[in-house]
Amino acid sequence: MNFRKDTHPLTLRSDWLELVRKYQDQDPAVFALRYGGKKEGSMMDGGKETGLPVKEIAEQIRCYPRAGVKLGPMHRPGMIYRKEALEQASGYATAVFRARRWLSRLAGESLNDRSADETVKQTGFRSVSATDTPGEHLAGAETGTPLVADLTGGLGIDTAGWALGGARVICGEKDGVLVDVARHNHHLLKIDDRITYFRGDAAQWLQACASGTEPEPDLLYLDPSRRVRDKRVIFLEESEPSIPEILPLIRAATSRYLIKLSPMIDITRLEKQLTDCHEITVVSAGREVKELLADCRTERSSDDKYERGAISAEKPHEVFPVNETADAGRVLRRAVLLNRSGEVVFEAASTGKYQTGYVRFEEPDFIKVEPETQAIDASEGLSAENYLFDPDPALFKADLVDVVAGHFGLRRINPGIGYLTGPRDLPGFPGHRYQIRRIHPYKPKKMRRYLHGNGIRKVHIHQRGFPVTVNQLYRKLDCTMGEDAHLIATMDHSGACVIIISDIKSGSAL
Repeated sequence: MNFRKDTHPLTLRSDWLELVRKYQDQDPAVFALRYGGKKEGSMMDGGKETGLPVKEIAEQIRCYPRAGVKLGPMHRPGMIYRKEALEQASGYATAVFRARRWLSRLAGESLNDRSADETVKQTGFRSVSATDTPGEHLAGAETGTPLVADLTGGLGIDTAGWALGGARVICGEKDGVLVDVARHNHHLLKIDDRITYFRGDAAQWLQACASGTEPEPDLLYLDPSRRVRDKRVIFLEESEPSIPEILPLIRAATSRYLIKLSPMIDITRLEKQLTDCHEITVVSAGREVKELLADCRTERSSDDKYERGAISAEKPHEVFPVNETADAGRVLRRAVLLNRSGEVVFEAASTGKYQTGYVRFEEPDFIKVEPETQAIDASEGLSAENYLFDPDPALFKADLVDVVAGHFGLRRINPGIGYLTGPRDLPGFPGHRYQIRRIHPYKPKKMRRYLHGNGIRKVHIHQRGFPVTVNQLYRKLDCTMGEDAHLIATMDHSGACVIIISDIKSGSAL
């Protein structure tokens, strides 16, 4: 089967989709072996050669269930995916949030993410519908619409997020087949009329931009590949493209750039590498850190009042010009917790440990959290009358646990462990909440006798700051996974190992 080098074979026909639906319950590997035809790569169906590439159809059978869950309303029947590219692509919630937040910033507007209707008015972003006609969603498509250059286009999912948010977008991608796939997917989403395509790597486009042959974007967006030569990588210098290598080109081409990064990357190391970085946003959905976003401004910025890490007490959702109350010289760290629709349900920000923090939860405005309220007193013992709180992973990643503790009036159970405790249940807490039933010193034999004697054999075990792994605890306590109770293995204020028996009050405030 011969196809043009830079064309994905499924973009040339549409009858493959019916086969994906027909065989959606098949194991993709078994499907490829069973239906491979006599002609190289051709699929057999009903004893006849279809002329369709069996390998690519098997890949769609594998990807479609995942794409439907991950992309939600952005998934369309007929869209084409590649497994590795789909793994790296943003999900619906994060794509929606990113477009709303940064396009609003480019427009110079503050944003209340809690109201989807208001966001539509400000940015034009709304959930796409199967009944859309071309141009319906293009709020502000006239002159003055922000231009975003997405230089790591992949399947075109992030590009679609920016376009659905109301931006004009340049989609750059060095893999010609992926450019073809992205164009195809954008056509199905009816947004291809506001996207231009560039086949080439990021360095090529940046050089063209610096020379004036490509327009300067209002925002440059990069999501460097974290899989290089079949190996997962984390650091900026290991990714493709290598951000440190192209950083001079980025600075020459634009005054503002946004980099999507691995949830595993070390933020302190990142702050030292990206000296242009003003803010790092840790994005969480479903109690899982999905991505980090580094918002950077170069010295070419038209507003020379901006200074790294300067924040305003009035509007901490943005990096603002330095004033007498600003905390300059530090990178603002922000944790954002999203629901499935990409709306912000909790947000916290600060420029460092025991610096002024800000929390936004039930009200559209931020509440200031003074440093003295964050000095958590861990000297008091745990009480069986209390509640235990396990903050969302994004709050740990952004080092904002103490800001949240100060806001809710909680304290750490141990200075070096993120579990918090307080006398009352807090239904709006951003994380898991547990009601403490009993606190035991860690003595496995006595603990096992107590559990079995009280009919507790099926449990969920959680561990933080504890010298024994969860699997080892299941064996030592002779328990299996189940719903009798939750056991929390940790250390108290004195450093003693304890196991807390509890009932969970809520899987999450989200």
